[in-house]
Amino acid sequence: MAGRVRLRGGLLALLLLVPLARPAHAALHCLRAPWTATVTEDQRTIRALLDSLGHAFDRHPSLAEGMEQMRPTFCLDDPNVETQGYMIVERGLIVLTRGLPEGLQRGILLHELRHLDQVARSMCPAPSLSMRENARATFAIEADASAVSLHVAWDLKEMGDPAPWEALAGWPSQADVAARYAQVMEQTGDGPAATAAAFRQWYDGADRVERYYVASCSDYLDRQDRTRALPATGTVDPGYFTTLCRLPSGTPYPCEEPEELPRR
Repeated sequence: MAGRVRLRGGLLALLLLVPLARPAHAALHCLRAPWTATVTEDQRTIRALLDSLGHAFDRHPSLAEGMEQMRPTFCLDDPNVETQGYMIVERGLIVLTRGLPEGLQRGILLHELRHLDQVARSMCPAPSLSMRENARATFAIEADASAVSLHVAWDLKEMGDPAPWEALAGWPSQADVAARYAQVMEQTGDGPAATAAAFRQWYDGADRVERYYVASCSDYLDRQDRTRALPATGTVDPGYFTTLCRLPSGTPYPCEEPEELPRR
């Protein structure tokens, strides 16, 4: 999962990775594992965000397990037009934008923690995939992170902590996915079914899919340039979606991608 999945224009600000070559940003203020050295204001803010998700970690244990296994460094960065949150896997960084409303910071953090969980479970696209199959895996990873972060945020709302859900549901890049989750949840009370519906809804955002397609292909070509690798032809393993689509409580959910995906 090395390389770049960075989207321009700010439409989608929940990102999987940024370039390996990205320089260390002077404005980053970070909290490193074991996440206790709260000396600066930014470090105290990050610690408070993690503490506020205690119920989520208790009820959705693979999020906490991913943290303990991967031992990420959490950072705050200055606002910019491209991203609100991202993860640099090679450096073990999860970065949030400084100054966002707390509920939105917590919602984005849930999304990035799901990506961390995916990395811990070896769900990264394999280097042997073709460019189109790499994009297909990237779509699934992002759809899963969006759907699962909404599932956890809904659970927090039901426990009396609505801020992350309200922030994600009101955010343009996630609003349609959140609305679909809420619709199915209110009709059925079935968390796995609602998560599956949200997963499928992710693909219905044409701009969202297009931007991730372009970004994943750019990443793929950059990686080929760096490694001088020959074009790969592999396909996503048939069992990939079964392994990917498990709620952080361990319960599977029946995710499905659409029959037609973008073709280039």
